[in-house]
Amino acid sequence: MESLKLDKSERIEIRQDRSFQISIDSENEVTLSLAIAAGVRCSLFVECLRAKAVHLCLEGQSESMTTLLFWNRCDTAMMFHDEVHLYRNAVLNLSYGELAQGDFRRKAALHLDEEGASLTLRTATLSQSEKNYQINCIHHARHTRSEMKNYFVLLEGGSCRMEAVGKIEKGAGQSQSHQVSRGLTFDQQQRAVILPQLLIDENDVEASHATTLGQIDEEQMYYLQSRGLTRKEAMQLITTGYLLPVAEAIEDERLRQRCQDEIEMKVNESCSM
Repeated sequence: MESLKLDKSERIEIRQDRSFQISIDSENEVTLSLAIAAGVRCSLFVECLRAKAVHLCLEGQSESMTTLLFWNRCDTAMMFHDEVHLYRNAVLNLSYGELAQGDFRRKAALHLDEEGASLTLRTATLSQSEKNYQINCIHHARHTRSEMKNYFVLLEGGSCRMEAVGKIEKGAGQSQSHQVSRGLTFDQQQRAVILPQLLIDENDVEASHATTLGQIDEEQMYYLQSRGLTRKEAMQLITTGYLLPVAEAIEDERLRQRCQDEIEMKVNESCSM
């Protein structure tokens, strides 16, 4: 996997199949523009080490297939703005790893612009601070598909607000928009809000949303502790299992394993505090 370190805004054009890591480390706002050429397959691991704000712009041209894992490592307050445009039969598997300790806000506008475009989005959030998502999947053309799965776990001091919108515009018939959001808390005092929305302006479509939000099952905790685990170890095991589905959509085996390792490491670190 090739590596690239950015301390300023950059436009990267990917014209051949490749796999690489991009690290963002800057004292300023950074705009990362990714242009994926027609027919190209690529896997990208983007990690944010430091920045005032990050703007991610991605264009997937026709027949391209992109896997992108965006990992936030900033323990200071952060703002992320994402804009994605997918053209004819372009495929994007996008995953957000949000396990850092700092507050953050992410606004994402994910556009399926042309027929056959497909988007799979996974988010994994471990919150010990304030996390805020506004995610919009917007279908502009026929036969487009979006699937969104959001998973978050609140630890002590954590809060999370998730606004997830699937929008199918007039003229985008025979499209599919599906979303699932699941939140797990360990304390009644923790604040979590999930706001799923489907905005449908066509008749011949498939659309659904499902939401679950609740506290840890004490019977499950008791069972694990009865098998010799401490309460802390049981909490780590449940939390890790809850967040691991973010890796499901990652086809690149090395990137998928890296995502799983990152989750396990961060959960063990956070739950031991």
